[in-house]
Amino acid sequence: WKLGREEVLAKLEEFIAARLKSWFVAKGFATLAVEAVLGADIRDVWALSARLEALDGFSRAKDYEQSVLTFKRAGNIIRKQADESLTGQYDPSLFEEKAEKELAKALEAMAPRFDELWAKDGYAELMGVLRELRPSVDAFFDHVMVMCEDEKLKNNRLNLLQALVSRLSRLADFNALQL
Repeated sequence: WKLGREEVLAKLEEFIAARLKSWFVAKGFATLAVEAVLGADIRDVWALSARLEALDGFSRAKDYEQSVLTFKRAGNIIRKQADESLTGQYDPSLFEEKAEKELAKALEAMAPRFDELWAKDGYAELMGVLRELRPSVDAFFDHVMVMCEDEKLKNNRLNLLQALVSRLSRLADFNALQL
């Protein structure tokens, strides 16, 4: 073998992802939706298919575009930081704005429900959970300056967003969706 084990596995995963993409697109799913779901995880094809069905259903909702824009914004902020120190662990005592307190409260209330639905493969219901969460995320973006001067405060806010994005990214790569 001319390639190392990790490179072979990466190439194999790329090959499988390309075949899955072709197959799902041929079944009538939107290319961007397929790419978004493939971007989350391809190791469980049944779950991938179920997540794609859920995303496809979610895409028919009237608030789909606004939801995607909201979640893409969160993902873009985290991706731009490319900071491995972001763990999704935040300190509520550092919150200054009502909107960041409300988002943390909404995330904490949503977490057990998300985990329960995830364990039951309730992907369509998880899209509904995201829909419920969106107003808190929108308010956060409307009223909180994430990239503020205070490093401690900025990192805490970034970790709050990381807590959101880490859950979103299990369902789909919302950044792959273009509107």
